[in-house]
Parts: sequence; structure tokens; C-alpha cells
Amino acid sequence: MPKASLTIDGTEIISKENGVVSLKNTNADTSLSFPANHAGIKTALNASGDAPIYACRAWVTFDGTYPFSPNPGTSAIFNHGNVSSMEDLGTGKFAINFDVNMPHANYAVTYSIEDGGGFDDIRVLGSDNTQNRISSRYEFYTWDGANLNDPEVMSLAFFA
Repeated sequence: MPKASLTIDGTEIISKENGVVSLKNTNADTSLSFPANHAGIKTALNASGDAPIYACRAWVTFDGTYPFSPNPGTSAIFNHGNVSSMEDLGTGKFAINFDVNMPHANYAVTYSIEDGGGFDDIRVLGSDNTQNRISSRYEFYTWDGANLNDPEVMSLAFFA
């Protein structure tokens, strides 16, 4: 097919010519949506295979040793996505508040912790119970096996 187009109310919205699909500049709402497992999405993300793709819903990198004041929830954050604020709940205890809630409380959390202490300073992420995992907030602690303590640099990512 050499050329094809989609016209709505006399205005060309989408055209295809020589294998190139173009979305025309209009004042109309030009939002497009694709299913998560769409071949075009996989190609754009350099993914292959039949397994579905799930996007990260929120992430944060912060300094747990830095005082969270005078701007509680923001001064210790290096960078983030979909995180509105953080709270220091005491040594080794933190809470992350999401800008936009997770779709449910059964999201997955992954993390990394960087410290200058080497392999003998391994830390563990924990949560007291499922009440600390709600769609709008995640509470957690970092522990070295003996004591609660604050990580120098910590990154968390949330998937739902």
C-alpha cells in the first residue's frame, strides 16, 4: 500500500507513506495506547520473547544518613519518580509516600544499598508487616543483622 491515511471530520490525523506512520499535528486529543505486550513497545525497549513487560511504577535514591530537615522528605533525596516525599521514622526506619498510588498493595519492591563498609557491612531491607505496605506508602527498615542503621545511599524501585 503506497499511501494510507485516517481522516476524522475532514482532518487528516494519521498517514502512512512508504512504511512511515505519521501522527499529524492537530488540536485534537492525539493520545495513543498500546497493550503492554505489543510488538512495537517491545521493539522500542529492545526486549524480545513472549514474557510481558512491566514498567517501574516508582523509584527513589536517597541518603539515609543525611538529616531530613529543614525540608523533611526532600533534602535527602537525590532523585526520584512518582515519590512525593520521604519520612525518617528513626534510625534505620523510613517511609516513602507516592505521588500517585500504586494500583494495589501487593507491589514488588527491589533495592540496592551502597556503603563504604565493604562486604562486612551487608544490610537488609525489611518491613514489619503488610500494614506497612499500602497503595499510597511504603514503610521499611534497614538492618545489618544486629542493629537498625542508616544507609549512605539507597535506591528502591516499585513494580505493580
